[in-house]
Amino acid sequence: MWWIALSTCAAYAQDDGFDAYFATFQQAVAAKDREATAALTGFPFTSWDLVGKVPKKLTRGSEGGPVSLEHDAFVAAWPRLFDKEARAHVAAPNPVELGENGRGVGIWGGEDWAVWLVFERGEDGVWRLVGTDNVSG
Repeated sequence: MWWIALSTCAAYAQDDGFDAYFATFQQAVAAKDREATAALTGFPFTSWDLVGKVPKKLTRGSEGGPVSLEHDAFVAAWPRLFDKEARAHVAAPNPVELGENGRGVGIWGGEDWAVWLVFERGEDGVWRLVGTDNVSG
């Protein structure tokens, strides 16, 4: 059973640029355009989901922590992040607010867990994909 949060916050309704950013992100992912997706990503990109799935030489960070990827490693890991199932969830998401400057989109999941794409708006006001996060419930 796939789980995606189906709620949004009232604050999310205000135009903070996320909708326009996310539409561009969706187009890049649908086109399987690794470079365009990377251009919409903040680095280092951090992911618990990629631990053990990406060659250590491409990552940085400490043992026991999340994988931390720079641009080239992110582009190489793109197929693992955005497989057919994840692309389908990106195409039809229901983003939820994760604090004042964050959004999340559920992309994989089971009955009591989910993996989220995490987006943040930087101090410059620009939205970026910054990582994945695992949520258990």
